Amino acid sequence: MNTNNFYWPEAVWSLHVEVQNNSNTQQKIEYIRILKNSFKDIKTEKGFLIKPNDHFRFVISKMDPDELGVCINFEEGLDIRVFKLLDRAHFPTDAVMFYKGNGTNEDISNKLVK
Repeated sequence: MNTNNFYWPEAVWSLHVEVQNNSNTQQKIEYIRILKNSFKDIKTEKGFLIKPNDHFRFVISKMDPDELGVCINFEEGLDIRVFKLLDRAHFPTDAVMFYKGNGTNEDISNKLVK
């Protein structure tokens, strides 16, 4: 599993995540909330299985004032793009992470920012 953390800056409360499975096998992506004082009960908040050669989109929103960010875990074979959402209409803005997971491991531009 690949892991990337995103720490919420003051102006960002949501992320738009786009996932493309370019492999011939089912692949998994999941996220875990990072809380200020709660690392003992870390568990997957939400996970998705992406079918071969399929794509999926979802939104992660900050849910608690003590939430510092989210940890996104995903398998090789998935292309992941993460965008900050800055307004209530949830239009993606700046990309904060791009991972090309088709086996080349190239082009990780702007790993999730702190």
